[in-house]
Amino acid sequence: MKFFDLELAKASYTLVKEETLLGLKPDEHLLICADTETDRMVVEAAARAAHLLGSKVAVIWYAAPPDIGEKANVPKPVAAAMSNTDVMVEFSRKYLLFSKAWKNAMENGVRYLGLWGMDVGMMVRLIGNVDWAKMIELGKELVQVSKKVDSMKITSSAGTNVAFKLDAHRPFIRSEVGGGLAGEIAWAPVEETVGGTIVLDGAIFPPEIGILHNPIELKVEKGRIVSIAGGAEAKKLERWLASWHDDSMYNIAHFSYGFNPGAKLSDKILEADRVFGSVVVGIGYQREYYKGKGGVAASHSDGTMQNPTILVGEDYLEKEGKYVHPRLAPISKALGF
Repeated sequence: MKFFDLELAKASYTLVKEETLLGLKPDEHLLICADTETDRMVVEAAARAAHLLGSKVAVIWYAAPPDIGEKANVPKPVAAAMSNTDVMVEFSRKYLLFSKAWKNAMENGVRYLGLWGMDVGMMVRLIGNVDWAKMIELGKELVQVSKKVDSMKITSSAGTNVAFKLDAHRPFIRSEVGGGLAGEIAWAPVEETVGGTIVLDGAIFPPEIGILHNPIELKVEKGRIVSIAGGAEAKKLERWLASWHDDSMYNIAHFSYGFNPGAKLSDKILEADRVFGSVVVGIGYQREYYKGKGGVAASHSDGTMQNPTILVGEDYLEKEGKYVHPRLAPISKALGF
């Protein structure tokens, strides 16, 4: 028997059946995209589960591109397939998100789920072994608590001290609604009000860094990164942002809560973004559903902050990585935190 064989089968069934994941119907066509850095066991297990459900499944493999976003050189057969399916799940580590082919697929109404870099262990931790209903409940409560205030402040022992205003007309997007894996909620702050210091001390991708061994300090003024400090990893981020020759790449696009109880700090940003109690900052491309002012950029990067303290209005939502708000603490405890 293969490594985690039975657990992977359970997770794959949840993936294709759960409405907040793929939610496949028997007559739907599913395209599974995978690059040469993808875990084949995950792809094969997902394809088997979808086939057993009665869906029409196709798997497409391609060489991992050197770049992502607008620079991704998507092979023509892959691009054509992406726009001619009902549902697409992307396991590719070098994701096609924000590429021209991806944008065309979205315009064609393709339902998309990004599971970039997913491997067997992640499938089991983030999907198969999670109390899905309880995690979704926590996400809904996080939205309810957050959308009732007009300001937020995030601090951390690593040095983060950033504040901003919130716009009541902008949504808090649960990731399972926005084409992602549940366990993350993102929102766009009022861009011009974002100011202070953001210290990334968890993980970042892209560029090819992953887990941070030295913190990266971002100085932010009026919603834009004005300076980057730290060690070699900070220099790498600085070069990567500059390489796009796009001013919009310095925009703060969103913040996010991470709350998947199975997630651990990882080189895979899909998992790192969902570490329980973490906060994510998105840089660059801002998707339309945030209803913000950032808009299109050449690419996008996510970096994470560990063990933050979050003040929403005058109430603490979280202290040093633990949810303390009275509407959140009992659910968090039920999930093991």
